Amino acid sequence: MKMRLFAVLFVAAAAFQGCTYEEGPDFSLRSKVGRLEGRWNNTFLEGGAAPKVGDSVIYTFDKENKGTAVTKTKLFNGTFNVATVDLDWTWGDTKEKISLKQTWGGVNLGTKVYRILRLTNKEMWLENPADVTKKIEFTKID
Repeated sequence: MKMRLFAVLFVAAAAFQGCTYEEGPDFSLRSKVGRLEGRWNNTFLEGGAAPKVGDSVIYTFDKENKGTAVTKTKLFNGTFNVATVDLDWTWGDTKEKISLKQTWGGVNLGTKVYRILRLTNKEMWLENPADVTKKIEFTKID
């Protein structure tokens, strides 16, 4: 009987963690922070295309509301330009939006706010609320 009660409470608690995102998931045992934490490969850029062959944009988020965005751009003959932008991230009031304050070399580059369309253990889709045609897609690296 105790085991059944534990199972019911566990499922109810997990359902409470349920998602409000348009594209899901409908149910997750991990918290939103737990799903966000880690390294993400940017597979579809806000401008509407995939990164060029040889280029990459890797975002990293941690539980302390910090992160980085590392852009690696192929210049020529195997030469790359690498830029790291520091991020301070925060949830919106309902955790349906995420704000990313960007700083590079101590210079504030501004804050972007995105609506979260999907946040699973393996995928994250963001939308620019000012221009809904601008979506960003990520796949989890680790």
